[in-house]
Amino acid sequence: MKIALIYSFKESDWFSVTKILKNLLAAYEHAYGKENLVHINVPWDANDDDMGDAAKQLLAAEVDKIVFLDHKPNPVYFLKEVGREKLLEFEEVVFHIYGDFTLEFHRWNLLDSILMDANVKFICASKKQSQLVANLLNENIKTFICPFPVADKEFYFDQSKNDYIREKYNLKKTDTVFLYVGRLSTQKRNLETIETFLSMRASGKLDASHKFLIAGGFDLLGQHYLREGLLLGEYFRRVMHLMERYPKEVTESVQLLGSIENSDLIPFYNTADYFLSMSTYHDEDYGMAIAEALCCGLPCILTDWAGYSSFNLGLDQATRYVPVKLGRKSPEFDCEKLITFLSDAKKSKVADSERKDIAQKYHENYTVSACAEILKTIHSADKVVYKGFSDMLHRLGYIMFFKRAPFLNEFDNCFNKFYYKVYGCYAGEN
Repeated sequence: MKIALIYSFKESDWFSVTKILKNLLAAYEHAYGKENLVHINVPWDANDDDMGDAAKQLLAAEVDKIVFLDHKPNPVYFLKEVGREKLLEFEEVVFHIYGDFTLEFHRWNLLDSILMDANVKFICASKKQSQLVANLLNENIKTFICPFPVADKEFYFDQSKNDYIREKYNLKKTDTVFLYVGRLSTQKRNLETIETFLSMRASGKLDASHKFLIAGGFDLLGQHYLREGLLLGEYFRRVMHLMERYPKEVTESVQLLGSIENSDLIPFYNTADYFLSMSTYHDEDYGMAIAEALCCGLPCILTDWAGYSSFNLGLDQATRYVPVKLGRKSPEFDCEKLITFLSDAKKSKVADSERKDIAQKYHENYTVSACAEILKTIHSADKVVYKGFSDMLHRLGYIMFFKRAPFLNEFDNCFNKFYYKVYGCYAGEN
């Protein structure tokens, strides 16, 4: 079998996408061998000539399947250039779906005229994302799940540099260390998480031996579905104002480390006692930092929102989940449950031997070699005939042509009924 892999050769502005794409390519090479793969470049900023050249390259390659690995540009433009008649000759057309699927309804709704009755597979990164996509397809079309892989030898259990990290950041061996890695953003709920931690320190529910390390840069993303943006530096200022409300002996337990090179994260994952993220980000289809942390054996305290819930492999010591419910203006995590987990963290620390077992378990399920086997199973599965997207997706797509906030109720600036229908599955509500 010969497979065409369609993606942009130019690296993404989003570092996580660059990593995902690199590791997906490695998984396909592991599964099918380089000699059976044809790489087709469709640049992010592709014009009509670029699309035409890429389409000609595909048709000249004589491949059996087409696989879209990237999320930009949306596949429909390239598919239109290839043409419906030619596309129906391929064995299958396969899409790896990213978190921005819900931001592209106005483009995905063009797929029906191009691929109706063709053999099409949608591969999602998590169970809840798979459910979200399936809910927007007609006739109970089957979707598939393959995690975004972690490179086999990139993240692993290794305690050798723990003392260096503890000395550099003034951490005692008896401290309980929480770690967050990723963008600091409104929907990542960093402000609320920091506030919960600080209030517990101030009240004495957590003592000075509890530390919170936060690695990542601040972004400008607000609540875009409600057309609420941020000014440059606004989220940083909000965090600083929060910190100023507490005395120094409390705030010194929280350290903002700034962005850390991905290659330097292993000792942080191995030194910390828990990864802590209360994200309710609308496009949280997966969570690369979570996968990397677990491959290092780091236990996680997470919301059960969207892709995060898929990291539960049945090891109680590996993942602890804070429930999320949909609110009128944002998904809301159960703060009392988070407080319980933070209060119990010191006495519930996981031993090194158990952390080594966690790392092994997640390597067996989330690395390139593991995902290569999943991909082979998906590609060999029975063909799925595409019967189109649902009326709801098409309706949302039409709305998106005129405004970028299809989930906004204009009368009260809260979410409308479409939001709850689409995102209910991310909170486990449908």
